[in-house]
Amino acid sequence: MITSSKSYPFGGKVSTLQPQSNPHGMEWWVNTAKDGFFSKQSTQFLCVTEKLRTIEASFKYADHISSTERLKYHDYLTEELDKVIDSGEALSTCIDPILKQLKKKNVGIGMRFGREIDTAGYVSDELYVRNRDGTWSPKDNS
Repeated sequence: MITSSKSYPFGGKVSTLQPQSNPHGMEWWVNTAKDGFFSKQSTQFLCVTEKLRTIEASFKYADHISSTERLKYHDYLTEELDKVIDSGEALSTCIDPILKQLKKKNVGIGMRFGREIDTAGYVSDELYVRNRDGTWSPKDNS
């Protein structure tokens, strides 16, 4: 269920979703914000627990998509995830087909999957890969 949706200055928006049965305190966050001072918004999808934040996916919009439209897509993506949050699937598994559909419609130009952030907010230097069981492991760069 969608537990919150807040708008922020300069075109930012964050929505929080929680499964109906939530034994581990897990939340999904949908975050739409500018990537930099002169950049347009992109959307990130995070899986959040008490000890770890994982950026499960990032979605970069096509240049022709306006700031207002990007915020409408934020709401659309949040609503679509709300329909599947109780499926038991990983966030990246649930969001992948939705993002691919938007990319085919020329709404987006890129997707990226998987980065870990500790609770202090530091991004790990390693890239992570999703295992078949939905968990994440450091990518082997050798």
